[in-house]
Amino acid sequence: MSQPVLPPEGPSGDHAAQVSSLVARTMATFSGRGPVKVRTVIGAHDVHVVLENVLTKVESNLVTAGYSDQVLGSRAAVQDALEPGLVAGVQAIVGREVIAFLSSNHLSPDISIESFVLGQPVDGAINPAS
Repeated sequence: MSQPVLPPEGPSGDHAAQVSSLVARTMATFSGRGPVKVRTVIGAHDVHVVLENVLTKVESNLVTAGYSDQVLGSRAAVQDALEPGLVAGVQAIVGREVIAFLSSNHLSPDISIESFVLGQPVDGAINPAS
């Protein structure tokens, strides 16, 4: 039996929109370019962020030139570097510990996913998902 998802409106606004903004802003700050489209789904035990059109012009050109493996490797390194900040931000927004972070990229179509598996409520959380 599935549990209800986190209510869309909390004391600090729409959690899904906040997570989408966090991830897009973090990626744009780090790489100089953010995704064109972002959508976030928050479930009872997880948060999934789908980002579309995330590749930079250089990365797109490298994929076209046959360097897909290198672009995927570079993207994986970027996501590893961003993990601590993304995890802390998601924990602050949803009020629950993130016990696992998974990230992956697909080049054609240009889509990335950031997934956060949720654990227990964080001490002092205002509106934790249950």
